[in-house]
Amino acid sequence: MSRTKGRKSSIRLPRDLYATPNWCIHILADVLYNSITPHIFIHPFYLCDISAGDGRIASICKNKLKSKIKMHCLLIDIVKASTTPKGCQWLIKDYNKVNLNSVFNNKQMPRLFISNPPFSLADQMVYKTVDYLNTCDSGIAVFLLRLNWLGSVKRSVWLQHNPPNKLLVLTPRPSFTGKGTDATEYAWVMWSKNIDLGNAINIVKKA
Repeated sequence: MSRTKGRKSSIRLPRDLYATPNWCIHILADVLYNSITPHIFIHPFYLCDISAGDGRIASICKNKLKSKIKMHCLLIDIVKASTTPKGCQWLIKDYNKVNLNSVFNNKQMPRLFISNPPFSLADQMVYKTVDYLNTCDSGIAVFLLRLNWLGSVKRSVWLQHNPPNKLLVLTPRPSFTGKGTDATEYAWVMWSKNIDLGNAINIVKKA
């Protein structure tokens, strides 16, 4: 969810494709590994990478979690990447137009949604996912967001009714282009349903 100089800036990458640095994903995968336990996820669960890009978030998290739990891995994006991470499949659609009840037709099956959403579509994706998660028996939704996303007046009413359960504040600031960072702080913002994620705020650091 990198924010450059504005929606119309000529330096923005097409489709806001700012790849998530691997170290950020490994930090998340470690936290998920300690949170998702077999006695909670007694059935195979869905790992869903929203706006998947090259699929690296799903790939790293799946590799970390596969020794612990059986899972189905679904990548959702409007364009399929040139390679597909092992054990994953693609759904080539606009996520905001996907009927989640049709895709995930068993609300008793736990699911894990993860995304570094395009800046311009983040609100829609977060609202849609968390609202759906609230109807399920259990699950986790994780989005890589700017910290000041939480301070918006526009989002305040929704956030009051749907407060995150955990923040993983990333230090140093991630670089999404390999050419330095922008002037904002980022965090993995996590919502959960019937899963204990531990401490609410965590300052996590690149190894």
